[in-house]
Amino acid sequence: MINLAFFGSCISADNFRSAHNSNYKEYFKRCVHGVRTSLISLMSKPVPFNEKSIEIPDNVPDYKYSTSIIKEDLNKSYFNKLNDNIDYLIMDMFFESIFGIIKYNDYIFTNNFWDYPHTTFFKNMKNKEVITVETNPEEYYKLWTKSCDQFFNKMKKDHPNITIILNKVKIAEYGLNKNRNIVLDKNYHQIQSIHNPMIKRFEDYIEKNYDVIVINQTQNMLWDEKHIWGKYPVHYTKKHYNLVYNDMKQIIKMKKLKNQEINNKLKEWNKNTNTTNKIIETKDKKILKYEIHPNQNIIQKNEPFNFKTNANKITIKYNVKNKNTGNYPHVGITAREGLTILYKKNNQWYNIETYARYNEKTIDLTQMINDNKEHEYIIYGPILSNLTNISIEIDNQKEIKNNQPNYEKNILILGGIHSYGIGCTTTGTMFPNILKRKTKHKIDTITFNNRNYLDKINYYLKNNNIKKYDLIIFEIDYYNQDDSIVQENLNEILQQLTLKTQNIICWSTINNTKKQKITNIKKTTKKYKEIKYFDFSDIYNVNNRDICTSSNNYINDTGNIMLYKKFSTIIKRLYFEQ
Repeated sequence: MINLAFFGSCISADNFRSAHNSNYKEYFKRCVHGVRTSLISLMSKPVPFNEKSIEIPDNVPDYKYSTSIIKEDLNKSYFNKLNDNIDYLIMDMFFESIFGIIKYNDYIFTNNFWDYPHTTFFKNMKNKEVITVETNPEEYYKLWTKSCDQFFNKMKKDHPNITIILNKVKIAEYGLNKNRNIVLDKNYHQIQSIHNPMIKRFEDYIEKNYDVIVINQTQNMLWDEKHIWGKYPVHYTKKHYNLVYNDMKQIIKMKKLKNQEINNKLKEWNKNTNTTNKIIETKDKKILKYEIHPNQNIIQKNEPFNFKTNANKITIKYNVKNKNTGNYPHVGITAREGLTILYKKNNQWYNIETYARYNEKTIDLTQMINDNKEHEYIIYGPILSNLTNISIEIDNQKEIKNNQPNYEKNILILGGIHSYGIGCTTTGTMFPNILKRKTKHKIDTITFNNRNYLDKINYYLKNNNIKKYDLIIFEIDYYNQDDSIVQENLNEILQQLTLKTQNIICWSTINNTKKQKITNIKKTTKKYKEIKYFDFSDIYNVNNRDICTSSNNYINDTGNIMLYKKFSTIIKRLYFEQ
């Protein structure tokens, strides 16, 4: 059993609640908590008080708990609770930034504006000085760094065997509402603009100056309106707590390693690929097993599974979860929750089969492949549910291996519902996936299943340091988006993209009733020398719309094939040979 102490907020402690990780008690025990306080307060001298004066009235929710928090903050008693049985101390910087401190006479305590104002201790206090990130950030930072140094020095001296873990956090402006749509809370946007930079500054200071293990699951953080504590910018989705919890399980497996080695391995574990593979041999089988690491799934990570084998009989097993039960009449069941499988023979790709609603299938390819040669296969997963694992089993006398093609160029596809694949019957007919298998280029996707997706892209680019690309293909579907969303975000996105590549294709396919939108797009993209704009609205013309579209909003399989052919020609003609 691993004994845990916490110093910070519920952000860290809530990873170890049954509501978020049901089996945490099998591995971890929550022993010590220090919440709604700050390092500056903790490292200051105790504040004298009358017990009655800090009691919170019983008409205030959780009044006993809040009173105990105030008492500990004034007594500076956190260290008294630590002992040699504690294995890890997990800390975060949320309250360090949010609250600030109060100076009163010669004493300091936390500006806990949630609890203190309910007490006569606080109400009767005169001539108090409040120092916060908002009012005096540099003075506060100076006080904080001094107290931070004192804290780590004391931990090293008094508790050298306790490993400190810094759990990085962010205030989320985007979240899931009750209908499970991703939405922006403008109030949270204002809060995060003030506090996220200071939280990061605190975290950077600790990471630079002290030997700590770092958990960093800050990419794509979302608040959740259905959180057990209610809506708040650091009450995250359950997926976030699963990610942090999985990191903790990895940490305890590596406890004999040095902290820096653990940090390096965690970064490797959490790489964007999110997939590892291994070969397992049994008496009569060889199994290529892919483990898909949990991720936030805000963006589409529809990486294909590439492998080679000389077997002509294979068994595929897979599991999916988080099936999107929304109304998607234009999406095939295979694209929703199944697999699409292809193989390559004589340099040509052939469809084998598509599967859905079951998780095991044996494929006999004897009629198609009977030459005992090694052939390349691709498996595409679903777009409206998440694969958790997939394995390919063959006879032990045959060979199988994961296949990593040698790529010539790096291309990023960025966009909304068309790039995401909404409208396709299988994921094999999505134009990004056709480009992936038909070209010699590495193609990444950052796409959103959302009508107003430009603000999601803008937020993602601002909060994630994406790599540089040889080419970026950016969908600007002005037809489906609110004008205000486009006006607020498009220019900012284009500015960010020009820092990542010298070659940008901007494209749209817009119904004839909205031709003015195309004029607006051309005017915006014309400002940038890196951008070439292409209007693919011919998909909706009288000759094509009945075979290429499902409605004014959705492009079908044929439309995706047309897009692939257009992009393939443009890439070859204007940028680089395939």
